[in-house]
Amino acid sequence: MTTTRSIEGSDELADFRPGSLVDMLQDTVARYGDRIWLTYGPLHWTFAESAAVIDTLATEFSALGVSRGDRVALLMPNHPGFVWSYYAALRLGATVVALNPLYAQDRLDGQLRETLPRLIVGVRIDGEAERTAALASGNGIAAHLWPWDGPELEKRAAALATGRDDAPAAEIMPDETLAVLQGTGGTTGLPKFAMLTHANLRWNVEQTAAVFPKLENGAECLLVPVPFCHITGMTMAMNLAVRLAAETILLPRFNPEAIFELLRDRPVSMLAGVPTIFTALLRDPRSAGVDWSRIKYAAAGGAPAAAETIQRFHTLSGVYIRQCYGLSETSPLVTLMPGQADEPLGAAGLPIPGTRVTIDGADECGEILVAGPQVMQGYWQRPEESEHALQAGMLRTGDIGRIDEAGFLHIVDRQKEVIIASGYNVYPRLVEDAIVTHPAVIEAAVIGIPDAYRGETVRAYAVLRQDTTLTLAELQAHLVTRLSPFEIPKQFEIRQDLPRTPVGKPSRAALREEWAAARSSD
Repeated sequence: MTTTRSIEGSDELADFRPGSLVDMLQDTVARYGDRIWLTYGPLHWTFAESAAVIDTLATEFSALGVSRGDRVALLMPNHPGFVWSYYAALRLGATVVALNPLYAQDRLDGQLRETLPRLIVGVRIDGEAERTAALASGNGIAAHLWPWDGPELEKRAAALATGRDDAPAAEIMPDETLAVLQGTGGTTGLPKFAMLTHANLRWNVEQTAAVFPKLENGAECLLVPVPFCHITGMTMAMNLAVRLAAETILLPRFNPEAIFELLRDRPVSMLAGVPTIFTALLRDPRSAGVDWSRIKYAAAGGAPAAAETIQRFHTLSGVYIRQCYGLSETSPLVTLMPGQADEPLGAAGLPIPGTRVTIDGADECGEILVAGPQVMQGYWQRPEESEHALQAGMLRTGDIGRIDEAGFLHIVDRQKEVIIASGYNVYPRLVEDAIVTHPAVIEAAVIGIPDAYRGETVRAYAVLRQDTTLTLAELQAHLVTRLSPFEIPKQFEIRQDLPRTPVGKPSRAALREEWAAARSSD
């Protein structure tokens, strides 16, 4: 017999009525225009300066054919141009497609064909300009490139800030207008795009602000070394900073040396990221010399943070890492740990305001269902999968969990087979498809295994053609142009055959069980 158990967040936001993300920015500019918003190396831009850049940029995008209902693809690491382009697209009523610059060319090409953007925006660095131009040309779309280096970027931003703003004012209906198509594996583990409205994202920003009550408007500095193309970075760094009128420090890539320098020189009050980031910082001897007293909050998402990591960071800084749980489909935040001494380590938290979490199963554990204003509208051009995921007003997450006696959510397992490595989604099927392009490989299977640093890492199994050999290094060299760095297997085993499901497919579940049994017997 199926039973359900539910926990609900508070109703403190019951009277909140979300406007658009554009409204949120305009309100902050009106009240805190002189506050620094973006810090990028030695460069700084205030909210008012950035708003002027965004307005003129919207005019340029409009001249390139972007209008209400179109898509604008952003392909770049964390960079001021990402932020300005994001809000310029939204100002026109367009929808942002945030692409991961670590993805291989074929994957990006497929995502562009699926979303059909009017414009792709990139940067001029390390071959990225050529890649962006090739993607634009191959898909018949316009391209816009930002300078990467400081002097050129500063010059470009200054020109935009004094330019002409005559872009048409788009009508944005927060509950209906799509703001973002966010890449996700969904409940099936296959890549697709979650449709998030302005209201979905605006709600989650407000919910996030509510559960970090020490953060004050116009007084904070956020250091969130998570890509803005990832929904966590988009909400808990970029958009939350606009809501709080907070300074946002932009890091194009994770760099411990840069982080320690920023912690020393800037008034950082919130540090958030995937658990891998905290693990790396704790391993660095420089962490002992940091003045952590200005940090009000630390938060980890994308993967579970180890109890040891939470305890060690608290000993070092006096701050508990607040574990959170969320999905691209929920904008992303669903639950958050309180950050208290007596909380159950390893739990995923309590529901944020306005959110209900339900466990649907025959015993203590079951599928996690989520209801709340941050839940997506469905999957882009996937009506059947949308219907499966959204039932009776709730999102079927595909994750397995339980609720303890104190009302905390615990994540037990995933129905979907997505591997989460350093906070990034790795889709086993796509890795397997890339492996079998090697001429020595007949068949492949991929699983995720625990990793102390990455959370999970990719382990591959392959059956080879007769009289052939293949080493891990050779496989990795073959995959370097076909997969992203975080997708390339770190472990590799050659097999005579692979375990099978009842219908004859390679059984990833059996391989995971086999690996776990081997570890337990060591």
